[in-house]
Amino acid sequence: MHQPISELTRAMSAGSVKAIEEFYREYFPQIYRTARRITGRDESFGLDVVQEAMLRILRCIKPMENQQHLDAWLDLVVKSTAYDLLKAEARRQKREQKAAQYRQSTVGIEPAALAGDEEAHDRLVWLRQQLSQFDPELAQMIDLRYQQSWTLDRMAEFLGLSIATIDGRLRRAIDRLKKAAMSQVAFEEINTSRSGYPCETIRPAIHGGGTYDR
Repeated sequence: MHQPISELTRAMSAGSVKAIEEFYREYFPQIYRTARRITGRDESFGLDVVQEAMLRILRCIKPMENQQHLDAWLDLVVKSTAYDLLKAEARRQKREQKAAQYRQSTVGIEPAALAGDEEAHDRLVWLRQQLSQFDPELAQMIDLRYQQSWTLDRMAEFLGLSIATIDGRLRRAIDRLKKAAMSQVAFEEINTSRSGYPCETIRPAIHGGGTYDR
């Protein structure tokens, strides 16, 4: 026999695992149908809405007196959750589209100042290799900020992200690049003598098999 609504919701608000499990069994079909009806999307998206809605319900539920009040509140939660996920998906698709357009517009571009500078060219190649391991949006952020000197405000408007999010991601990316650069330098120092000769050149001298000139 099912618990009265007042007892069920009161137990859920108090954190009762048994009440939460009962609620999930009883109301999952209703919440799922509402999610599919509102979004008009497939099963996968409907289940995403249900999962997020359930989390919101468990965080916010208060004791309610009757079925009518509970149904009205659940309908409101599911609708707001569905709309939030739809908007989030639209923003993500817009960012991905902009990132794709940006990548297409910058293919083959190399700063003229690096022409004829082999060392600078090598650094650029290394940097591009590192950036290729980042997700496209983050690589775009780095280019906009440090290559094209965009402000954080302009980037936030263009990418549809908060300034705090962009700043945090850039800081973490720069730290990652610094660590990679330090690792690269350490590797080169291990494989190169202090005078600049490769290890293959000085190894015979170390083992008494020959000499080398400084």
